[in-house]
Amino acid sequence: MVGDKCGASFPATCGLDKNSVYSCAADKALPQKKIACEESSKVCLETLSGPTCTPPDCICKDSGSHCGSTFIDTCNLKNNSLYQCTIGGLPSMVKDCGNGICSANVVKGTAEFRALADDRCIDQCACKEASVPVCGSAYDAVCNYKENNLMNCKNVGDVPEVEETCTLSCTTQAGPDECAIDPCACIKAGDTCGATFPAACSYKPDSQYNCSRRKALPVKKADCPTNDICLITSTGSVCTPSECICKDEGSHCGSTFATTCNLQSNTLYKCTNGQLPTIIKDCGTGSCSANVVAGAAAFNAMGDDMCLDECACKEANVPVCSTVFDPSCYYGNSSLMACGNLGDVPSIKENCTLSCTQQPGPDVCTLDPCACTMVADICGGSFPSTCGLDKNSVYSCAADKALPQKKMTCDESSKVCLETPTGPTCTTPDCICKDDDTHCGSTFMDTCNLKKDTLYKCVKGQEPTVDHDCAPGICSANVVTDKAVFRAAAIDKCIDQCACQEANVPVCASAFDAICGYKDKDLMNCKNAGDVPEVQETCTISCTKQLGPDECALDSCACTKAGDTCGNAFPSTCP
Repeated sequence: MVGDKCGASFPATCGLDKNSVYSCAADKALPQKKIACEESSKVCLETLSGPTCTPPDCICKDSGSHCGSTFIDTCNLKNNSLYQCTIGGLPSMVKDCGNGICSANVVKGTAEFRALADDRCIDQCACKEASVPVCGSAYDAVCNYKENNLMNCKNVGDVPEVEETCTLSCTTQAGPDECAIDPCACIKAGDTCGATFPAACSYKPDSQYNCSRRKALPVKKADCPTNDICLITSTGSVCTPSECICKDEGSHCGSTFATTCNLQSNTLYKCTNGQLPTIIKDCGTGSCSANVVAGAAAFNAMGDDMCLDECACKEANVPVCSTVFDPSCYYGNSSLMACGNLGDVPSIKENCTLSCTQQPGPDVCTLDPCACTMVADICGGSFPSTCGLDKNSVYSCAADKALPQKKMTCDESSKVCLETPTGPTCTTPDCICKDDDTHCGSTFMDTCNLKKDTLYKCVKGQEPTVDHDCAPGICSANVVTDKAVFRAAAIDKCIDQCACQEANVPVCASAFDAICGYKDKDLMNCKNAGDVPEVQETCTISCTKQLGPDECALDSCACTKAGDTCGNAFPSTCP
């Protein structure tokens, strides 16, 4: 026949594109392609008025009436109009729903129709869904429904009835609407904690409250004890110390919690973060291996706690004394055991000579206090006195844990054995520093073989080390030589050979180097050590150097003090 047809109207063997429109110019003539629907992602559909290109989602999937809103927007149907569908055909308008609405029984655009009923036009004041509460404010103002009324209907299209007059307001939301609940009211029946309500409600956070029903105000049941908090559990509320609440998801030994939690140390518990632990099992004659420090809740990320056999390793790669295990394991009393993995049977790492020492961290074989701890020479005084070693002898340690062997005796030369950074040495006691300071070599005994005008650095209990040579100056010492009785006023220091060596101590000019040019008969004085000395007095006869302050020599015929005296008080040589 003459007219347009879809390619699909011809046999597949004709090789025509099923989604293109073909034109037939005459009876028995071959069809000619007129338009390709696929270019716009459409399909060719035969209708009563002829072929048309249409999106697949615009073709009816069943026979019934449907709102335009149930089709995709590209179908260009009116959302609030009702259309009649014949399966496989295009929808045709039945009527415009006008001031009412088209009640759709499908999810828009999916074409997954509900089998309950056809879509239909309903009055704007009628129910749009059955058995779904809706706020009065959801209807048109002409309906005169109160905004605070929660309405309900038995059937779509019924006039809604008031289900509840809301005290606060009616809340529209996805799903059934509901009356706004007083934030300080209960949301369900049962026990709860004050902390579940807003702070503005002034309920005590750590008190237990009882809710008789939903929307009722809670009634205080009990205050939690001091330092306890109120916790919501699957069975209601409970008062508990905060340290008894799980900090992670996993299994943990009762010993990892504080003793106030009253859990069994050797029992394994299941933890859910924020909840109280629940019993998994009692470890019985075995032990519960904990991956935390008891009471600290500082959980190790290596793994959950677990129940272990009493003869199995409680930690991985940590040596442990055999006495830690149950006697029934027969591991002995003085062996150090090695563990590869948690739960392994331990193997002997070392048979201890004395005993095995349990301690924080890895256990160790108890060391002989008289044995060496390293390969080196060492003074006998470094060992306990009970070892009977000569404290002033040098001993040689050939190996770790070996017994020391005497190498040399310091006592033979009246010296002592001293530990230094470079090893032990025999030294005179007076050659050992008595404080932490700097001192002139002259402050030590001559037997120390130190340079008198060199400044040495001292560390208490060690031998002095050279700080620097004072030449051509001198080293000013604040001690009496060989006494090591140090003055607290100042440390020793290098000073110029023409400068004062002491403060406020008169000294003869002849005590200074000749290059200073001071006159021999002058008695000099200084305010401070290191100052250039000033002439205090020019002596008539001479300047006398002596122990203590120097002074001008007195004329033997001169008075020694003011006042009257007899002539025989003077030497006979005096005129």
